[in-house]
Amino acid sequence: DNTGNGLMSSLRPRARPELDPKSSLRPKARAKEVSEAALFSKIVGGESDDYDTVFRGSKVKPPKPITEMTVKEVRAWQDASVKAGSKSSAAGRFQIIRSTMDTLLSSGALSETDTFDEETQLKAYTALLEKRKYPQLKSAIQNSKDPDKKREYAESLQINLAMEFASIPVPKPIKKDLFGKGLPIVDLKKGQSFYYNPKKPKLNKAQHKSDDFMNILMAL
Repeated sequence: DNTGNGLMSSLRPRARPELDPKSSLRPKARAKEVSEAALFSKIVGGESDDYDTVFRGSKVKPPKPITEMTVKEVRAWQDASVKAGSKSSAAGRFQIIRSTMDTLLSSGALSETDTFDEETQLKAYTALLEKRKYPQLKSAIQNSKDPDKKREYAESLQINLAMEFASIPVPKPIKKDLFGKGLPIVDLKKGQSFYYNPKKPKLNKAQHKSDDFMNILMAL
């Protein structure tokens, strides 16, 4: 069961969220808002088309748009799809797979009775960022006066995010099994997906340039 970014189908198109052009924030705060929006755009742009996106190779299609299904129904569809031979159970704007959905449920971030709509998926996104220490590392990046230390924090954050979203490239080479549990499964080069598998090169592929992503994190 893989993240499946880049292999998706859209059941119902929906416009990407845009930054409020009427924002009254001061220039510095406005710049931070732009950076946050750029990060969101980068992540979702590499993961999906909209909130109804599902893995393109799904052997079993959802009975209706997943934004109209409950989390329990989506989770049951994921099992049915993988059981039927699908290589991924990825669902939604952030291409959430079964194991990630189970983690979100067990942590209380989501409930089985929640409708898997935009609001619920954004709650999941926030929970996943917190899981990967986004708030702490963002604060460390913002408060660091040392450029080298600032970049070190940004690299740590990029790796953490790459471990959650397969479309995000790693910022530097990473040795096989560095994080245990067989992850990553091979030695990685800068710019590859954390979940790159040479036997399945099209399944999990980074969708961004590593330096472009790093620049966004450094500007948070």
